[in-house]
Amino acid sequence: MKKFAESSGNVEVQLAKLDRMKEYADDLSCRRKILLNYFGELISEDCGNCDVCTNPPQFFDGTIIAQKALSAVARVNGQEPIGTVIDVLRGAQNTTIFDKGYQELKTYGIAKDIAWLDWKQYITQLINQGYLEIAFHENNKLKLTEFAKEVLFSGKKVALADLVEVEVVKKKQKKKESKATKNSLFERLRALRLEISRDEDVPAYQIFSDAALREMEAERPMSDEEFIQINGVGRVKMMNYGHAFIKEIINFTSEKKKKRKVDTTQKTKELLQLGLSIEEIAEERKLAVGTIFSHIFKLYNTDKIIDLHQFIDKHDLESIRKAKEELENPETLKPYFEHFQEAISYNTIRIGLAIIKDEKA
Repeated sequence: MKKFAESSGNVEVQLAKLDRMKEYADDLSCRRKILLNYFGELISEDCGNCDVCTNPPQFFDGTIIAQKALSAVARVNGQEPIGTVIDVLRGAQNTTIFDKGYQELKTYGIAKDIAWLDWKQYITQLINQGYLEIAFHENNKLKLTEFAKEVLFSGKKVALADLVEVEVVKKKQKKKESKATKNSLFERLRALRLEISRDEDVPAYQIFSDAALREMEAERPMSDEEFIQINGVGRVKMMNYGHAFIKEIINFTSEKKKKRKVDTTQKTKELLQLGLSIEEIAEERKLAVGTIFSHIFKLYNTDKIIDLHQFIDKHDLESIRKAKEELENPETLKPYFEHFQEAISYNTIRIGLAIIKDEKA
């Protein structure tokens, strides 16, 4: 029995520590401070380098909240876990409170206006900032640290994260992550599998396993020969479902290519706005000059923001204008190129004709 009790106690300690690990991952305090505080090295300054320090949440003056929490821990003599301390603060009416006479404490019910879960978050922040600590081997009792005295008796201010702001940020992040997940090929294939399973009234896994879908995502098969090489496909499933899944893979890949094409055009625009020449952009991006010109024309045809005059000499523009009349407005560029005996490039001719066309519009 004794060994069982010791074993059970160890399990409880480990579970409590796992909870603290989760709180560490979710918390809004300096990571380095949390870790050092956990191992007994109390520090008051943030590191300035961790993810929380470099992208901090909104903070407010939480000194009064901190003083109430620390006072409650002091009043129960550091003999209670977080839950009971919160019950004292909120004026709970339960057996633990009445059996121990905590309803008589000065801190009993002094913070009824703060929700239980919010108190849990605030106390977690106080732990991670080094004002409180959990005695895991004493049934997770909450204890004051040396820093707590500075808040209770020396007027030290305490900053706490704004929980409303935190929830807004979390919701935005979840929405962003959800959107990113839905846009993956694996999720597209899962959605297709679900649609087919409903139409055929069979379990989704009987169509293709998740492992098969993952392999499809990795290999991107776009033909019958490639698709049948996927583990778990086979000839029957190839005949029944191959066309639909290959089509989805091709569509997804095509959409991604279009997106990358838009992105590369925007990159050229950004470099143009920084004042780089076409040749400099081509060298910077390791692309052909002709490719950069194609980006410029696409940007020009899309929003007309780019001034094409910056890419052509005034003399060349007038020469193209005259050639347009002399050649009686040919439909292709080759007559112009031959007219100038290859002295003016195709790209320059295209730019000149675009400017002349807009002048008449």
